[in-house]
Amino acid sequence: MTLCHLVAAVTAGLLGRQTRRAGLADTGAEEDADLDAPTTRPNAWREFREGFGWLLSRPDLGGVMLIMTIINLGFNAAITTVVYALQQAGHSELLIGTVSAAIGAVMLVGAVVAPFLVPRIPAGVLTIGGLTVVALCAVVLSVVSAPWAVAVVLGASVLLLPALNAG
Repeated sequence: MTLCHLVAAVTAGLLGRQTRRAGLADTGAEEDADLDAPTTRPNAWREFREGFGWLLSRPDLGGVMLIMTIINLGFNAAITTVVYALQQAGHSELLIGTVSAAIGAVMLVGAVVAPFLVPRIPAGVLTIGGLTVVALCAVVLSVVSAPWAVAVVLGASVLLLPALNAG
């Protein structure tokens, strides 16, 4: 996992440099990059505050942000709890990994389907439908214990998450 994060950090840094170079090339100032460097350095905290300031200034997005944060945190907590419960029940690492992979695969299917759903279904309807499915699956998840059943229920609950996030 550490290696994956390192690869992500290095590639993100390289993409940032490439973007800056492309911006300089568009202005024809690549060879004078040091002379034309911006006088202010990027500030992550300032950009964070500006981004959240903009987000919270939009009443339509503030509520959505709160709901999506709760949903995503809830899903991560549910999946982590399921993994711990399977481990505590004595299931093998292979089985636990397979259940986790199945959940991820269903979410990827949801990500492929999301671009078709979002333009055709109003965001409100998509949100209500998605949250209803999540709530029903949470109830069902509390009464199933077989690993295949857990995978099916969690898979059903995460299928619409990408569309929900996009909507």
